[in-house]
Amino acid sequence: MKFKNGKRADGPSYGYYPEGNIKQIINWKDGEMDGHLVRFYPNGMVTDVFYFSKGIRDGYWYHKLPCGFLESEGEYINGEQIWKKNYKKDA
Repeated sequence: MKFKNGKRADGPSYGYYPEGNIKQIINWKDGEMDGHLVRFYPNGMVTDVFYFSKGIRDGYWYHKLPCGFLESEGEYINGEQIWKKNYKKDA
């Protein structure tokens, strides 16, 4: 994370697994999550993506399984989930 004048700086912050692989990227503005949050599995594949506006979930999101298949998706408007779809997991 980057800081400016003792507060979280605007822009992306990065989290890493102990092995050094990227774990997440979060965008910040005025001390709040603003923009996309992307999380990764240890192998580097994207696990999920969320969007935020002024710290509140807003917009389309999805979650993928480690194999890359879409497990669920949905949408928030101003913090309220307006739809969600879960997909069947094949054995």
